[in-house]
Amino acid sequence: VLRPGIELIVASDLEIVGQFIGQLKRVGSIRRRVDLELLASEFSAVTRRELDLVAEGRNCERFARDFAADPGIHTPKIYWSRSGARTLTMEDVSYFPINDVLGYEAAGIDRHRVASKLMDCYLDQIFRHGFVHADPHPGNLFVRPLPAEGETAAHWSPTTAASGRMNIPHVPNRPFQLVFIDFGMAVEIPEQSRRSLTTYATGMGARDAYTIVQSYVEGDLLLPDTDLDELERMTAAMIAKFPRALV
Repeated sequence: VLRPGIELIVASDLEIVGQFIGQLKRVGSIRRRVDLELLASEFSAVTRRELDLVAEGRNCERFARDFAADPGIHTPKIYWSRSGARTLTMEDVSYFPINDVLGYEAAGIDRHRVASKLMDCYLDQIFRHGFVHADPHPGNLFVRPLPAEGETAAHWSPTTAASGRMNIPHVPNRPFQLVFIDFGMAVEIPEQSRRSLTTYATGMGARDAYTIVQSYVEGDLLLPDTDLDELERMTAAMIAKFPRALV
């Protein structure tokens, strides 16, 4: 629900941010390295998009289509007949917040499996679909326990599961779903950026400084006068500081 007067509050806050960025323009070392006008425009656009509940609902449905074939990912159903410009009505999916490790591990869901699934999901978002849920915090990510083989219970309601009022029995390796909500801040990654990120990941995996620098070039991330040879030497020195197993 959009609270009364929220548009004026956001406009006031953005004006303050704009004044702060205006002060940064006086600092030459920052002005030469950062496109402050683009930064201000992007910050304003992203913040204002958070107020567009119709766009949020459509983003949620797009994400659901992207992961329709993955039974381990779930998004809430949007009830458009009960939604409008200032209200978005959706399915209640408030199961275990993703940081309630003790809660879902008590039901038999291992934290390492949750972390691995979350990582795989974000890799798919970035490299396969090019559409990313960009606000992943415990208020927007839930772990939904699913019935194990042989259990009679079909499911548990979100509120009782999250609060612990329903005793979900511990079953080792209990199946689960990751549930994503709040798609007000969702971003589409352009094809050029996806190629750049792929090159970067390849370079990091191979510990290849040249490939990493080329990913910056592909992504158009460098200033025109950047010394690529020096940047490659610096990148190689950075890689050498980390054990191979961590890269």
